[in-house]
Amino acid sequence: TMRTRGGVLRAGEVVGGVRVRSGRLVASAALPAAVVPRAVLLLGRAGWEVKFLAAALSEAGWLVRARIPAAPGVAVTDPALLPLDTARYDVVVALDSSAANLAPAIARFVANGGGLVAGGGATELAALRILLPARTGARRPGRILFDGDSMTRVDLPLRPLVAVRGDAVVLERQGRDIAVAARRVGSGRSISVGYDESWRWRMLGGASGRAMHRAWWSTLVGLAAPDHAVRVEPRHDTDAAPTVALIENLGPPSGIEAQASGRATTWPALPLVLLAAIAIALLAETASRRFRGAR
Repeated sequence: TMRTRGGVLRAGEVVGGVRVRSGRLVASAALPAAVVPRAVLLLGRAGWEVKFLAAALSEAGWLVRARIPAAPGVAVTDPALLPLDTARYDVVVALDSSAANLAPAIARFVANGGGLVAGGGATELAALRILLPARTGARRPGRILFDGDSMTRVDLPLRPLVAVRGDAVVLERQGRDIAVAARRVGSGRSISVGYDESWRWRMLGGASGRAMHRAWWSTLVGLAAPDHAVRVEPRHDTDAAPTVALIENLGPPSGIEAQASGRATTWPALPLVLLAAIAIALLAETASRRFRGAR
């Protein structure tokens, strides 16, 4: 659409920068870089944990694909699940031993620079055990909640991490027990998680439970994700054509403003007359004092 002293161009798809010429005037604007969603492959049996973990990661901006065995020989699977490679995924999250048949592919994925977050029975799979910083131990029940209580991460059931490797980095402890640990595997990263049934934190954590559960899992998965090259783009937090945007939102200038903008700026007449009168008065006073011999 075109308006007085301005114009607006709307396009469904634009490639590269935008350059507009009107007579001798030229305007240009650079487009922001496209944001590629970070992708996660979620593996776990049907239950509250996989359901709410998928919801939390999706809410945090991750693109989640999942395979969820629901019965022997029956699995709910994303149609675009495979192939498993670093061109399509950043991280694999394996919650239990249902990841067994994909374990060799996961090992290759991590060796090629992908990330792995594993908990529960997934840490016992032979193909994954050699990648992970630790495996989970015996389950310790969580705190019993009383009426009106809200759950925190400390109150969750925990499988303390055991057989911790020498090159592992402890990320979180609960008392003397290790709850989360990480390590580098070639160009990839792996994380072992000892917390069990984290969905309880989301559901029973009070007003902040949902947000805290989402932020914690998103941060943890992000730690396992590979570092992508970041391109330095021009700043887009300022308007490339502020006058056009102003006219688009508020309309063209009024008649009085348009006339004023077309004239050169001049000093008002009245202040100049007053300045001349004051100068004459001062000269007259000085002359009068000198004629009287006063200084």
